[in-house]
Amino acid sequence: MLEPIHEFTSATDVHRAAFSPDSRWLALATKGGAAELWEMPTAIPGPVLRGHADDVWAVAFAPDSRTIATGGGDGTVRIWDANDDQELTVLQGHTRTVTLAGFSPDGRRLVTSGWDKRLIVWDVASGAIQANHDTGQSLSTFNFAAGERWLLSGSSASQAELWDLDGGQRAKVLTGNRGDREMRTANSRGGTLAFTAEPFVRIPPGVPGKWLARVGVWDSASWRELITFEVERSPHAGLWHLAAAHDGRFVLLGASDGQIKIVRTATGTVEFEGAVSDPKHGPESLALSADDNLLATVVGPSVRLWQLSVPDWTPPVIPPPECRSDSQNPWWRFW
Repeated sequence: MLEPIHEFTSATDVHRAAFSPDSRWLALATKGGAAELWEMPTAIPGPVLRGHADDVWAVAFAPDSRTIATGGGDGTVRIWDANDDQELTVLQGHTRTVTLAGFSPDGRRLVTSGWDKRLIVWDVASGAIQANHDTGQSLSTFNFAAGERWLLSGSSASQAELWDLDGGQRAKVLTGNRGDREMRTANSRGGTLAFTAEPFVRIPPGVPGKWLARVGVWDSASWRELITFEVERSPHAGLWHLAAAHDGRFVLLGASDGQIKIVRTATGTVEFEGAVSDPKHGPESLALSADDNLLATVVGPSVRLWQLSVPDWTPPVIPPPECRSDSQNPWWRFW
């Protein structure tokens, strides 16, 4: 189900990796102040995008697989044309390191976040700021879901929050209790399913404690939680990564001990478990290609490519529209 095919080394340590939507390129955000592009699946080095005055912490492709956004330790966001290595725009609005970036499905908006705890929505064509939110905590992940309007974020405060980008505000807390653990989020690239993963410890009376991750599967039209299941994890291992198949039929959970689990989302069954790195050095970044065929894991400057062979499991069933709440007035669940 998961087989190694290539291993290559970046010029410096890598903070984050991202595949292009056409699965042709893997972009690496590096400590050397550049974003490196590598052609897939052959791992042939491609263009190097230089311009940041500090580490590059965030990298994201637009839907055209050509336009790239990077975020750096210098607080700037830069937009590039990868075909000719040209820097198109420098966006200034953050006051500290930019750690997350993502384009809307139509490519017209860019959302970024960083250590200044701001969530900024940019108009890509003009470079103008459309919204600038104070999130109150650092965001660990975010994902567009259900088209252009909703952004689902996971935070360092153990919460998954929904942002209404059209309304320019935080809509609701979907799940999680405010604490000090990282909440992870992901979405199916078709936009119909969203996922949350929250680490916690369950201690049943009279038995040793179990270390678990609680995974929620959400209908991103009504924001109703369809399924909840728990996945056991190694004691003291942090839940670092969550990635979802394009149709939501499986999710990948990556832990700080280097273990990867592939979970069938319709049943919550762990179908595969294996190590992708040394237990003492879990992957700093994990990226799943848009066609679900390649997985990239990063430890320091080393990048490993893995071939995925996942059966065509049935995705979770989404209720028909007449059984859903109106997406303008979502149904919410709280803990």
